[in-house]
Amino acid sequence: MSIALTSHGWTQLGPHSYARRYEPYDVTIGLIVGSDALLVVDSRASVAEGEELLADVRTLSDKPIRGVVNTHRHVDHTQGNAAFKGVDAIGHETLDEVAIGLSSAWSTDLGDCLVEVVHPGAAHTAGDVVVKVVPDRVAYVGDLVEESGPPAYGDDSYPLEWGAALDLVVGLCEPEATVVPGHGDAVDRDFVQEQRQTILDVANQIRAAAAAGMTIEDALAQKWPLEPSLLEHAVRRGYEQLGVPAT
Repeated sequence: MSIALTSHGWTQLGPHSYARRYEPYDVTIGLIVGSDALLVVDSRASVAEGEELLADVRTLSDKPIRGVVNTHRHVDHTQGNAAFKGVDAIGHETLDEVAIGLSSAWSTDLGDCLVEVVHPGAAHTAGDVVVKVVPDRVAYVGDLVEESGPPAYGDDSYPLEWGAALDLVVGLCEPEATVVPGHGDAVDRDFVQEQRQTILDVANQIRAAAAAGMTIEDALAQKWPLEPSLLEHAVRRGYEQLGVPAT
């Protein structure tokens, strides 16, 4: 994993790959610079924030922007799309925000840089995608992986399927790959595997609690791999997926 700071506030992760963290949500944005065009990964939480991002993109390159990939539907990753006028948003077909919707995969050649966008399955949301910069061995994974905090289970998450999605992410990444989370600094594949195991442990405990007939309250009173206060949505969603009444 090779990382170097640039003079423009971006962190360079490979010959074509950059990342930058932004407040107020500590979201990590990606930029891929090819010889012919650029690809932006996520767009921040408002048009004004998107305009700031666009200005920062232009400190590195004035090449045309091929698209803005939304790694998932949450507002801190999509609501800056409109700042990129005339640029298509790309993401999973379940996202209302995108002009180019993929069901499984999409790719583009930025000139000297092949980029693959892959849907690994439902996980943090129904429509997560991974952006793989093939020559750089860099993968932008959105909130499938978190570095600055624990995995974020929301009321639209798929806690029982998330681990399988991360299996695919690990399979896409070479041992020396750099992985860019949706929030926080870049990590390596070992970090992803460790977080995957935590997510699998949570899923297995949800299944066991449901099989034992526990209420959600009783299930959350157990010891968990993560702080139980962070797991109410995970347990509730897991019970829904298993067809267990949310009592």
